[in-house]
Amino acid sequence: MRNVKKELENLQRYFEDKILDDDFSVVKIGRHTAEIKIDGLEFSIWLANDVNSTYTYSGDENAISIVFRKKKAVRDMLESKRFAKDNKSHIDSKKAEFEALKKELNITCN
Repeated sequence: MRNVKKELENLQRYFEDKILDDDFSVVKIGRHTAEIKIDGLEFSIWLANDVNSTYTYSGDENAISIVFRKKKAVRDMLESKRFAKDNKSHIDSKKAEFEALKKELNITCN
């Protein structure tokens, strides 16, 4: 039993390190949750409330839960992804407004 527990801890550390090394892809990120993919496995992470509320969750009973040792660092990494997504959406919106205004005013720019 001790070896299994140690292997699970190593596996959890592996996934946490992947997040901290920015070696994952974002499937979807919202205000309260992030869905990420690491090595083909998807994880749902709760981000709402305070740092101590950062944890993985799933309705799948076979899912691997990650017990984060560095909750703040994990949360900061995921928050930076959300910030980047929000900024890209804002910039895309402003570009569209600019293009519409140029067309309306019959302005050409190179």
